[in-house]
Amino acid sequence: MSEKEKQLALDILGIFERLPEPQQHRLVGVAEGLDMASAATAHDAAVQEQERDGAATHEHH
Repeated sequence: MSEKEKQLALDILGIFERLPEPQQHRLVGVAEGLDMASAATAHDAAVQEQERDGAATHEHH
């Protein structure tokens, strides 16, 4: 992590800590939701690729 990235992370943390607790919880929930959505998208893409690879393998037989 570069110094610029570290400073940005510290700035974000400082802003986060100044938020009222309900807003902190909401922000954490949004971050968790985005992470879950990203993981699901990556999983779906991997499944589709496996299906394509499987279909291509069956076509060659």
